Formats: sequence, C-alpha cells, structure tokens
Amino acid sequence: MTDVTDIPQTASQIDEMSQPDSSADSQSKSDVIKPSSGPVQSEPGTYRTLPHNIEAEQGLLGAILVDNRVLEKVSDTLEADHFFYPAHKRIFSAIQTLCDRGQSASPVTLKGYFETD
Repeated sequence: MTDVTDIPQTASQIDEMSQPDSSADSQSKSDVIKPSSGPVQSEPGTYRTLPHNIEAEQGLLGAILVDNRVLEKVSDTLEADHFFYPAHKRIFSAIQTLCDRGQSASPVTLKGYFETD
C-alpha cells in the first residue's frame, strides 16, 4: 500500500519523480523492449480466419435460385472462390454452369449435380 509521504505534494517533487533514475542505466539489454522493425509474425500454422457471413451467402444463393437474373447482376464481381463455405462454392459454380448453358437454375435442376454427395 502506498504511504501518504510517498505522494508528491509540489510541482518540484513531481519533476524529480519524472527524471530518469540512474539505476535505470544499469538495466540489462534483455530487459529493454525494442520496437519491432516489421509486421508481427504469428506462430507457424496459425492463420486468421477470413471474414465471412454464412447467412449472407445462403441469402445470395437463394435469391439467385428464385430469380436467375440476379446472377447477371453479380457475376461480374462475384466468383465461386469468394464464398467461404465450400458447399456454397460448389452450388454457385453449378448455378453458373447451368445459366451459361441457357438452362434454368433451381433446386430441382441442381439436384443432378449433387446426387453423388
């Protein structure tokens, strides 16, 4: 517990406390923390998880299956690899394949792509 006599009462006492201590010079170099020169390296094999939203992916795929014209609006910027969940990547690729052939993509027409799963 701090003793009342240890608390500085005047500005000069505060200045004295802020002055570097001569014993600080005798610190070993291992005690001194140096700023890093580059980005922080994580442990090998540990990676941050990419941002993702499974519900948003499901909603987009559902919208495309309800109205295939939605695919025309998003196909310029969206690719199958942009999906986080692997099943959604496969579903989006199958929808693109069907629409590129001029066929309608629906849950019924997609069934053939995933019967073996």
